[in-house]
Amino acid sequence: GIFISNGLGRFASEKIYSFETNSNPQSLLIGDLNNDKRLDIIVALTYTNKVGIFLGFGDGAFELVRHYSTGEKSGPFSIGVADLNNDHVLDIVVSNAISGSIDIFLGFYREIFFRHLVYATGKGSASHSVAIGDFNNDTRQDIVVTNSGNDNIGVFFGYGNGKFQNQTTYLTSIGSRPQSVAVGDFNNDNYLDIVVANYGNESIGIFLGLINGTFSNQIKYSIGFGSRPSSIIVFDFNKDNQLDIVITDDGTSNVIMLVGFGNGSFGLLKKYRTGYNSQPCALAIADFNNDFETDITIANCGTNNIGFISHFC
Repeated sequence: GIFISNGLGRFASEKIYSFETNSNPQSLLIGDLNNDKRLDIIVALTYTNKVGIFLGFGDGAFELVRHYSTGEKSGPFSIGVADLNNDHVLDIVVSNAISGSIDIFLGFYREIFFRHLVYATGKGSASHSVAIGDFNNDTRQDIVVTNSGNDNIGVFFGYGNGKFQNQTTYLTSIGSRPQSVAVGDFNNDNYLDIVVANYGNESIGIFLGLINGTFSNQIKYSIGFGSRPSSIIVFDFNKDNQLDIVITDDGTSNVIMLVGFGNGSFGLLKKYRTGYNSQPCALAIADFNNDFETDITIANCGTNNIGFISHFC
């Protein structure tokens, strides 16, 4: 569903765009896929093993969905977009929770047609979330995926032509079941770091990027008893020029922020209630009311609604 904003923090009634029956849409991203300067929508359709794309008209309306298969019994779950082969066209990365793989769909200029590549993430990996960044500073985009079933993350280093090396894995600890992943330079050394939400052991994990393209062992931060960290975002929320981390916790129905110190460490844990049994499961940030402050919107899976926190932090 799409809620069109009036720019003052209020939204029109939801406009519904349909998929196939029982498609179970999960991750959603926006981007200009066909270089027409209009935003499009990409959705992972877990039960029908497809990616759905809605091309935008630029006026808040969209074409009917176009489907692209991720393969039988693949279970696409999360999506990332970036230019992976340096042709100035966005490409799509999809994590597959059932088949243990990531799929790459390479875009072509002004055409919605994709060359399809598949990379294994390991038997039983239950790959959950993906993020994209240049981890080894070679100007080529790389991919990180959380392998929830194997309690690790996998890093795929890119060649700059849309192809990638096989994954290098880093443990997130037994029973951690890592879910969401995000990247940012947490210690200001000009190397991207990785943060994961460890759904299974009440923590988040930080992997600091090193000069040779490898990462440190996981640094864990407890989120609190009974927590189930799920979705995660990185941003400078308190305007101190240091990256902070915000997590949805569907175990205690909170949104939680860890304030970054700029040296790779975090503290000053803050919690924001999202409502009884709301079970927040996803979040996004933007300035929804044009007051030049960062707001946050939360998808509450337990109560089937969305919530907003204005002037977050």
